[in-house]
Amino acid sequence: MTEKEHQLLKKVINFVDKINNGKSPHFAATLKWVKKIKPNADVALQIAAYSHDIERPARKKSTEVHDKKYGFMGKSYMHEHQTTGGKIMANFLKQNNVEQKIINKVKHLIENHEYGGDKESNILKDADSASFFEKNIQHFLNRFPDFSKRLIQDKFDFMFSRITNQKVKKIIKPLYLKAINKLEKI
Repeated sequence: MTEKEHQLLKKVINFVDKINNGKSPHFAATLKWVKKIKPNADVALQIAAYSHDIERPARKKSTEVHDKKYGFMGKSYMHEHQTTGGKIMANFLKQNNVEQKIINKVKHLIENHEYGGDKESNILKDADSASFFEKNIQHFLNRFPDFSKRLIQDKFDFMFSRITNQKVKKIIKPLYLKAINKLEKI
């Protein structure tokens, strides 16, 4: 990456951290995993990695209300989550005079990070899942009894089963099994 791209990534990290009211271990770990899966990841993929879940802290109250009413696995919510996140980042990048090619790619990656579909969207999806198992398990375990064990297990199963990179899946499998074991003991 060029120095200009490094500065842009730094600006994005500061923007996301401000919206999130501090650093997010999940966002940082997703970026780490993207670099691990694709060491030469371009600035757009790195920006998308750090900001892929920007919709959640940006719309925290409405996200919490939605989760309580519908759960966190609904297709309509996933679509809204991805689309809104893509728009938030596209607007931020546009306001910072980033070239349209980068804006379009970041938006596309965020809009497809839950299900993938192309090589780089799959990398982001797999990095998101790996980071989820490293950083977010306790958060979801703490959501019981507000959410049923079945719903939480569905989330764990979804996040693991969607990993397409077999090396990543092999590394994450023990964390997935540990998460299921912890859930069963609640």
